[in-house]
Amino acid sequence: MSDGFLFAQRSLPLSIKTRISVVANQKFKIFEGTYHSSEKVPDLAVKITNDEGVTDVKFVLEVGLSESYEKLVADANSVPNRPVRPSLGEDGTD
Repeated sequence: MSDGFLFAQRSLPLSIKTRISVVANQKFKIFEGTYHSSEKVPDLAVKITNDEGVTDVKFVLEVGLSESYEKLVADANSVPNRPVRPSLGEDGTD
């Protein structure tokens, strides 16, 4: 999966390409309030640096081979202020 992101990134203009970072299994501890002590380690994340130099996670991929679909959705929903649009496999199953 990360190879696909890296391939697509290489085709972008340099001014955009240098602002995108694709990371795998990186620990994130960027939560506030109720979730201030939370940690998340997604399988893949795409981080983008904006014009002010602030880097933010814009896309997260979590593969659930050992977790049920419901558990993955609950885990995704535990991240505050992030819209969650879970997706099922191509065959429509979890």
